[in-house]
Amino acid sequence: MSKLMLCNTSYQIVVAMWIKYRYLPEDEVDIIITDHFKGSKELVNRANSCELFRQAYYAQTLDLCRNNISYSRGQEILHLAFPKKYIQEFAPIKEKYDALYIANFDTFSQALYNALVHTNSRMRLYVFEEGLSTYSSFEKYYNDNSEYYGHPKGVLKSVLHTLVYRTKTIYGNVRSFCMFNPDLMKWKPQCDIFPMDKISCENYEFKSKVNLLFGYSTKFNEYDTKYIFFEESFLAEGTEINDIDLVNNIASRVGKENIMIKIHPRNPINRFEKLGYKTNKCTYIPWEVILMNMEDLSDKVFITVASACILNPFLTFNREVRAYSLYYCINQIPPILQNGLWEFVEEIYKQHRDKIKICRSIEEVN
Repeated sequence: MSKLMLCNTSYQIVVAMWIKYRYLPEDEVDIIITDHFKGSKELVNRANSCELFRQAYYAQTLDLCRNNISYSRGQEILHLAFPKKYIQEFAPIKEKYDALYIANFDTFSQALYNALVHTNSRMRLYVFEEGLSTYSSFEKYYNDNSEYYGHPKGVLKSVLHTLVYRTKTIYGNVRSFCMFNPDLMKWKPQCDIFPMDKISCENYEFKSKVNLLFGYSTKFNEYDTKYIFFEESFLAEGTEINDIDLVNNIASRVGKENIMIKIHPRNPINRFEKLGYKTNKCTYIPWEVILMNMEDLSDKVFITVASACILNPFLTFNREVRAYSLYYCINQIPPILQNGLWEFVEEIYKQHRDKIKICRSIEEVN
């Protein structure tokens, strides 16, 4: 059995590796790693040597997915008529696959599915989780795919799309969603939901493959302080909040030497290092990989505004954690936390009051 997985983020790669290792050990699985995150190209060679995937491909699809590539009407018709040839402009895949695994509903994933189903009309489509957004905000993106190719008006256009182009949308053709926490699902994708086992941090064989692919070694064991503050990407998105003031207040209570800052990789400057705080030197190793290699979390305290990083230990890896959210201590609400996202995150925080405390003041952090 031959399967293909498409990954746009490092988290998706970790989840894809777990699906292959845990559920598809006898199948031949290829992986496409895209240019949606920094350092992705370097992972392809290591993916080819981790003895998990048969073949790893690198695909530059970010401009396509952000609508930075335009095509003439003639080119669009050729893409519809020869979808497999179009896909090979991004990744030289030649196999006939019986299943495709994706985590995003974007232009390339739609084009890839349409191309592969032309080669094998019985090919199955699976969606694996991207993170918290899969459980909440992905409903809109999924439904938008129902009209990806529009509604052809007139007999000629209908015949072209149905009998000539034979276009297939992601919408309505997903066999199942593969999720770590199905009970968190806030929408109904009208297909099965497959509950995945949490990733085992005690599985040395799997962990060694993850470490190999991401280039992890013990030199990245930087997180030796009791308190770890997770900077978020608000600055990169154009919003400045009072997180530095919050950290300064915490440091005055617990000691500056006892707190370090996990810098968000998308933020352009290291604001905290300039203030004398310990920060992680390596920003390209994913937090999930760091977390897998942290043997003991019992003496750690995680602090964040609203990051999912404090949820990963138990939602993805089934590990205990002690954490604080400072959402109600910030001076303004970043746009990314509006439109229902914070309410969803807060609901999960409240479901795990034994692990996470939502603070109304800094004095609650201890």
